[in-house]
Amino acid sequence: RAAVDLSVFGGLIEIVESNYDFYYPVEAPGSGDLRPYRIIGSTCAGTDVIAEEVMLPQLAVDHRIPRQSSRIYLSNTGAYTLDYVMNTEMHGFNGLSIPQVYYIKNGKILEGK
Repeated sequence: RAAVDLSVFGGLIEIVESNYDFYYPVEAPGSGDLRPYRIIGSTCAGTDVIAEEVMLPQLAVDHRIPRQSSRIYLSNTGAYTLDYVMNTEMHGFNGLSIPQVYYIKNGKILEGK
């Protein structure tokens, strides 16, 4: 299992609305043997499942210093992912933070502003 700092309730609601028939491509840097992961969101809701059986290289998890954990990327989330949290709100469903937006330009990952 891999828990992340986003949620189906904090910008990825299309997954739930499609009865889990919709998914975003999930990627992680790294090499080595691939293993299956269940990607779950950061809420306590049992329905906060982002992806099932995603094949990724082994991920590092550090609960004490989360910055040292592996990073995963959900591609093509697009414009709809932020519409569920108003720009004037600091937190979304169940205290979630507004997701950080990144762009890929010329093969480099850039942080959105």
